[in-house]
Amino acid sequence: MSKAFNNKLAIILIVVLSFAFFGKTVNYQFVWDDERSHLTKHEALMKGDLKAIWSKPYDGMYIPVSYTIWMGIKKMSYDGFKKLLNPKLFHLSNILLHTGNALLVFLILLLLFKNNVASFLATLLFLFHPMQVESVAWVSEFRGLLAAFFSLCAIYVFLKELERNQKTIKWSSYIISSLLFLLALLSKPSVVIIPFILLVLIFVFYKPHFKKSLLLLSIWIFMFIPIVYLTASSQGNELLSFVTPLWQRPFLVSYSMSFYLYKFLLPFNLSACYGITPEKIVAGELMYVSAVALLGLLIFLFVKRNQSVVYTASLLIVLLSLLPVTGLIAFHYQRFSNVADRYMYIGMFGFALLLAYSWIQFNGKKMFSYGIIAFLILCSVLTAMQSKTWQNEFTMWDNAANNYPEQWTALYNRGVQYGKQGQLDAAISDYTAALEFKPNDKNTLVNRANAFGMKNKFEQAIADYSSALKLDENDASIYYNRALTYYYMKNIKACSYDLQMSIMKGFKADPRFVQEVKAELKRQFGR
Repeated sequence: MSKAFNNKLAIILIVVLSFAFFGKTVNYQFVWDDERSHLTKHEALMKGDLKAIWSKPYDGMYIPVSYTIWMGIKKMSYDGFKKLLNPKLFHLSNILLHTGNALLVFLILLLLFKNNVASFLATLLFLFHPMQVESVAWVSEFRGLLAAFFSLCAIYVFLKELERNQKTIKWSSYIISSLLFLLALLSKPSVVIIPFILLVLIFVFYKPHFKKSLLLLSIWIFMFIPIVYLTASSQGNELLSFVTPLWQRPFLVSYSMSFYLYKFLLPFNLSACYGITPEKIVAGELMYVSAVALLGLLIFLFVKRNQSVVYTASLLIVLLSLLPVTGLIAFHYQRFSNVADRYMYIGMFGFALLLAYSWIQFNGKKMFSYGIIAFLILCSVLTAMQSKTWQNEFTMWDNAANNYPEQWTALYNRGVQYGKQGQLDAAISDYTAALEFKPNDKNTLVNRANAFGMKNKFEQAIADYSSALKLDENDASIYYNRALTYYYMKNIKACSYDLQMSIMKGFKADPRFVQEVKAELKRQFGR
């Protein structure tokens, strides 16, 4: 069987396996931020306003390429009659991108090792390690998949040119790879680490080209400075309830790195949200233990760098890919957790590199080969199980709350889903548990008050509305909801006061309700 045929077979298998494992996600629903933040809430996206999409950041990130492509997908998915978006094409786009990324990983590994079996097996690790599920099954992570696609394209074009030309680098190839990197940055700015990852690969596999590549890739570094600044300036700390002191941030980094290494090796109990916030990390002693462990690993790799260059490079790529989202710099998602599976997406390429090299190094040792195959089979089984948790909001939050119950995010969101299903007692229970971890959260208090109201527990509802108003006395909707509750309690004076306050603060009250309150006031008090 020829090498060319084997490569073609490998490519076909990668495509088939990708759709075999993730094809069912086409029928999954939108979850979490898909519509609330990135689709229907994004007015410029829904209106097709390209100028607005490209002129300013949205929701703390400047990612106009992602939103421009989403705009095209939206036009093909929008049901104008029902005024609803169909998630199928969005999910399909994620699967196609992940498949494309896996193919690029295969081509890059093939370029580096010239071994199609090792490259194929390593690509399978990238394709269906359970930590990749979140990026593929969650529509919102189209951004990360797209950024990874352009990044891997840029790496492949650059390395292919080094492979083809031993003396110089064609400007045409350099310009193409630079444009691809720029598109990656404009898809999701966390790919700022790509020039450094590329330099690591060049140092290990194309060392004679390192100096000239360093000069060329320094331009890429200058390229991302304005985008990073724009992102950082639009992601202030005002939304964070806790900002980690600078001296503790290296410990956040070590904890996060250790967490990802642990979850890579033992990918069990994965979650849409872990609830491992910075304040939880710095309050415990585990961050110091993880710092010592990570430092020990780095020292070991440094000492053995000459004997294990590729191993060192592989782990360095993993660490570099994670660095922007470890807590060294504050970012929005820290409100919910300092760690997330999707942050490992590009880092999985580092582990794929390590596996491919190990397969070549230990070729012929059956126990090692069986171990790799067994791990890949385990990953495939766990991926099939993990992908089911992303079917809808309830399956996702039920999984997160069961695996990591000591967190506000999962409990609050599961409470919302219980409420939608009419399971009010379960909703109240989850809201109550959520308030133990975030006692001053206005939304949780309001939602619990609504649930109490629907169960005719008006006193408890009033107490929660009042607590919420202490947190935000300008929220007109809370005054209105409390007015409705007082009305059902037949406390017309209190109802009238809250109704007037809601209208004064800009709430558009139901005219019929306003008239009813006025009529009742007149009946009871003659005014």
